[in-house]
This record gives sequence, C-alpha cells and structure tokens, in this order.
Amino acid sequence: MLPQTVKIMKKLREINRSIDNALKINEFVDSYIEECILNNQPATLITPWSLSRSFTKRHVDQGNIFIPTKNEERLFRKEITVIINTFQENNLTLNWWIIFSRSYIRTKSISEELEKEYIAMIANLIEINKLEIAIVNWEDDVINMNHKPNTDLFLEENFSKMIRQKDFEYELSRRKDRAESILLLSVPNEELIKETKFKIACEAEEGRFLMESNKNPLCESGKFLFLILGRAERYHFFSTLTPEFEKRILCILKPYPWRLQQSSVP
Repeated sequence: MLPQTVKIMKKLREINRSIDNALKINEFVDSYIEECILNNQPATLITPWSLSRSFTKRHVDQGNIFIPTKNEERLFRKEITVIINTFQENNLTLNWWIIFSRSYIRTKSISEELEKEYIAMIANLIEINKLEIAIVNWEDDVINMNHKPNTDLFLEENFSKMIRQKDFEYELSRRKDRAESILLLSVPNEELIKETKFKIACEAEEGRFLMESNKNPLCESGKFLFLILGRAERYHFFSTLTPEFEKRILCILKPYPWRLQQSSVP
C-alpha cells in the first residue's frame, strides 16, 4: 500500500474511533483511496443531508430564523477541514458533494421557503470556511424527479422476501417514536406502515442508483465514499439491492450536528 494511503487511512481510522458506536471503516475505503492515488483521480465524497421536518420547529425555536448550531459551525470549521487537509497533504484531491434530500413523503416536506433558507445558511458556512464543497439537491439535480421507490421492492410479495421483518419493525418503531417525540405528530398505524415501506423502497433505489446507474452525474457508478452525518443503521436499507453499498459508508463526521440540544458542545 502506498505511503500516502497509509497516512490517510491512519487519520481516518483515528477519527472513526473517536466517534461513539461508529461503524468501523471497511477495507474497501483503503483500496478505493489507493486506486484514486494510483490513477491520479480525485476521490468522490458524498454526504447526504436530510431536510428534516424537525427544521420547521427549529426555525420557530430560533426566532423564525436559522442560526447555525455550534456543532454545525464546528463541522465546517474543524471536522471537514481536517479531512480535506488530510487528503490534500497526501496529494489526493476531492470532489465533495453535500446532497440535500426532501422528505420521502411529499406532503410532509418542509416549505420551499424554509428549505432555501436552511440551505443558504449551510452554503454560507461553506463559504466563510473557504471549503470546496458543492451543494446539490437529490431530486432536482441528481435524479431529476421526485423520490421514487424501487418498483420491484415496493411489490408486497418482494418486500416481505427482501426486507427482514425485524429490520422493518425497527424502522417502523424508530419513525413512530420520532413522529411522536420530536415532530409531535400522531400518525395512524396503517398510514405509518405504508409510509415506512415507501421510504425503505426509496432508500434501496437510491443505493442502487449510486452503485449501478449510468445516469449518475456525481461519479462513476460505485466510485464514491458515503460520509454520513447520522448513525450507520440509519442507512441500512441503502444496501438492500446492492449489498456492496455498505462498504462505502464512512463514519468520520460527528452525527446530527443540526440538533439544537447539541448546540452547547464546543
């Protein structure tokens, strides 16, 4: 393995170990970075960022304006900067994409005005920290349509065969708890089941698109690392149709920087 790869991976694993309960870095990351260096090609980093319905409440709580949390500021001022410097110091350039994604359930998306205001706030953090990171929207800029479930998986007989019942029940419970405790919503169980299946089928299709589609404008199919801002289990269903997707998940950014209750962390 090249000395540059060794140095990069040593730093990434050091960061990974510092994050509680983070998924360990797969050896695919080593080989991908090695390949990029050998071929003198930039590494593609993709960071998914959900436009959560909880942002509506946050907007109100912050006085009808979005003010960066301390963790959002830290993310761009320190965490991302350290990662970029690590790659650049070892002669590897990056194509880093932040992909904003609306709610899978269109009727429960945040308003267009709040979406634009929140993204503008993040764009400003990128600018003031002089970071070369591109912002795109999954629907508008990548797939050029609304969220779409994988049609085969969305069929009931296929869904029950491909999705383990315990995984589905975990996701259903997680979404119910979140709706009641964070969003203060009471969703009928039948509706919640339908929405959860739709969401899972959409996530599976996103993973397939990034891994296999020749219409992917971000990178060559499968040639990317997925730098998440949540727990790895949150992205479990992205690997449903393409199991190799999981190897690309990289936990080196502290989770959920947008949560107000974490804003006191320096």
